[in-house]
Amino acid sequence: MDPLVRSRAVQAVIWGMPAVNFELLREAAAGVGAGDNQVVFWSKLLDWKNQTLTPNPDTLYFFPFYNTQAGPVVLEIPPAEGGSIT
Repeated sequence: MDPLVRSRAVQAVIWGMPAVNFELLREAAAGVGAGDNQVVFWSKLLDWKNQTLTPNPDTLYFFPFYNTQAGPVVLEIPPAEGGSIT
């Protein structure tokens, strides 16, 4: 295989994975009724049923799905109070 073709294929996977993961999460949120400018919070730890590409099994997740087409959006995140919000 041509090294340049292989390198570009690997780069496409690396750079495309976050976009694919985000779209899967957005589709899952829309499937339960969440829309733009809402925050989705998974209150339980992830397991094999979650269709995330790279889940971390000991992390609680929340995702803000915001739409800036109508103008800027302000997202206020409260202090973590001894934890970590990454």
